[in-house]
Amino acid sequence: MMKAQPMIDFPPIPVLVLDEGQAANLDALALTVAAFGRGRFNLAYAHHRSSLRRMAAQLAVGVVVVDVDQDPDPKDLLADVVELGFPVVVLTDGRNDAIFDHAQSVGAAACLPTSSPAHEIVSNLELAATSGTPPWDATDGGW
Repeated sequence: MMKAQPMIDFPPIPVLVLDEGQAANLDALALTVAAFGRGRFNLAYAHHRSSLRRMAAQLAVGVVVVDVDQDPDPKDLLADVVELGFPVVVLTDGRNDAIFDHAQSVGAAACLPTSSPAHEIVSNLELAATSGTPPWDATDGGW
């Protein structure tokens, strides 16, 4: 008779979210993580870039999440966030194809359409936080 192996409890992954107030996608992220994350994530919210930098320096961040759809200069924002040194996951509504290009050019860990299934978003958050490497192959041009 085989004995069941004990479950190993891992600490929740700290997720730092830049929420400047205009992104409904981030509300959906919170709901997705609450419903499908099974306690694997702790979300913390920064309300502007300066607080994001401060919080990133203070917290043991696993991944940073941003939504740049409404930002007037998304490439600048992404470059600034990637500079923090943590894996970055970009959420986008997919209306602006340049967002995917910007995310890839600055080395974001993932760029996820908000239309992705919830379990896929949760899986990509976990993958980005634990591997920190971009899941796309630069030779095939996309994620």
